[in-house]
Amino acid sequence: MSEQPTQGQTVPLEPVVEPSRFHTQTKFGVGPDVPPHEQGDCTECAVATLLGIPRADVPCLHGEDGAAGFWDRLDEFFAARGLYLHRFDGTWTFPCLYLAGGRTARGTNHMVVMRDGELFHDPHPDGTGLAEMRHAFVAAPMDPAITARPNARVQRQPSESEAVRLEPVVGRHSRAGGDA
Repeated sequence: MSEQPTQGQTVPLEPVVEPSRFHTQTKFGVGPDVPPHEQGDCTECAVATLLGIPRADVPCLHGEDGAAGFWDRLDEFFAARGLYLHRFDGTWTFPCLYLAGGRTARGTNHMVVMRDGELFHDPHPDGTGLAEMRHAFVAAPMDPAITARPNARVQRQPSESEAVRLEPVVGRHSRAGGDA
C-alpha cells in the first residue's frame, strides 16, 4: 500500500530517465518551401519524450495549413490523451516537466523539454537547447482524479449532459506569433 501525503506535505516525483524515453530529431527542414513531411520534427520528439511514449506514436504535426494547423494538431493530440496543453508566452519555469519553444543559436524555431527552468532534453543532436525561450507549454490532465488516483475505476458512466461537458476543449488558448 502506498503512503499518502499528509496536509502540507508534497510528494517529490523524479522524472523517468530510462534511455528509451529520449528521442532525437531526424528531420531538420525549415521554411515554407520545405514539404510538411520534411519539416523538422523537434516538437514531435519533445512531445514523445515528455509523455514517455515511442516517437512513432506522435504523428507529423506539420501540414499545408501552416502554423495554425500545427498548433491545432498539437492540441488535438494532447486532448485525445486526456491532457490540456496550456501555453504561457514569455519565459516561465515550472517544477514539472514541460515543453519550451523559442529560438536557437542556430537561428531556428525549436522545442525542448525543461524542468525548473533547466534543460531536461533537447531533441536536436547538438543538445544546446534554446538561446531564447518564447513559450512554455504545460500538459495538465483534463481530470486530475486520473492522475491522483491512478488505480481508481469509473463507478458509473457519465450522463449525456456530463459527457458533453467532459469532452476535450481544443484551441481555447491564444497562440500569437505562429512559431511552430
